Amino acid sequence: MNNLGKQIRQLRKQAHLTQEQVAKHLGVSGPAVSKWEQGLTCPDIQLLPALARLFDTDVNHLLSFKEKLTTIEIQEFIGKLLTLVEVDGLAAVVTTIEAKINEFPNDLALIYNVTGLLQGMVGLTQDKTAQLVEKIQQLAEKNFLHLVKAEDSNYQQLALAQLFQIYLEREDFTQAEAMLVQLQPVIVSPKDLQAKLYLKQKKTAACYQCLEENLLQTCMSVLTNLELLKENALQSKQLHLADYYRQLSVQLAPLFEVPDYSDDYYQFEAAIKQQKKAIALKNLKKLLTELQQPWQTSQTKLYQHLSQNSSNEGNQFNQLMFSSVIDELHHDSSYDFLKDDAEFQDILTSFKGEN
Repeated sequence: MNNLGKQIRQLRKQAHLTQEQVAKHLGVSGPAVSKWEQGLTCPDIQLLPALARLFDTDVNHLLSFKEKLTTIEIQEFIGKLLTLVEVDGLAAVVTTIEAKINEFPNDLALIYNVTGLLQGMVGLTQDKTAQLVEKIQQLAEKNFLHLVKAEDSNYQQLALAQLFQIYLEREDFTQAEAMLVQLQPVIVSPKDLQAKLYLKQKKTAACYQCLEENLLQTCMSVLTNLELLKENALQSKQLHLADYYRQLSVQLAPLFEVPDYSDDYYQFEAAIKQQKKAIALKNLKKLLTELQQPWQTSQTKLYQHLSQNSSNEGNQFNQLMFSSVIDELHHDSSYDFLKDDAEFQDILTSFKGEN
């Protein structure tokens, strides 16, 4: 199958058309369309404008064979988005993402990564309207549904998991169940097998990279599950059990050399709810200070072989969280009881230049 054949087949499927329907619209036979898609023949040049119109695109896109960005190009684009959200706001990020996906509608890695990033930005950005949040939720659902229909089983499964979360938060339990039953249990991790292959091949650097990435993801998954266990215990009024999960998370984070701010934020929010001014200010200063500390994988033993991108993405996330906390301090009424306090004003002033 040549590039044009792949493009025609992909656009036809996106338009939910059969080969016979395309053939009828263009006045050719069904087998002719089949041969185009297999790369055995090409459509007559005079048919290209009509073919593009049928697929709701243009001839330039129909003949555009660069379907995917490289991993580095995606990482660079994500870096630009993280800068853009601080400079121009969340709405500008949405517009930029939509334009990029329209440019590369078949790049599954791009769609998955930038949609996940956009969802994360919603929770960390204060400068947003209900209308913008709704638009982002609709865009995320649309993008993940597109991935579910793709022919890549890996991205299908990743998208199903994201859709499950979307419907769960929406309390659409019927749809959440529908996503859940389509998820396949993972029996063997491909990364584990890849690491074993690198080990046998004596590819030391690649083996380190593969295993450290896997370990970091596993560790973050463990901490996420502990956070969910804590929330479940709090919801069921099992305070001692919730505190046990919290303490366990606090112990594990330094053991696995990863930053974890959930306990600092938990302590700060608890003091705010109880309006304990001195404790709240102490924990606020600690939280903001730690959010400003750069996390470098090169300075750890467990992840020293990972690329700098892992550190950069973590530090960019920290900066977004830092900006979000500062914005809340200025605008959230929960903190009004602190605003006349001199120490609180000193904290705002000392961290203002770092925001």
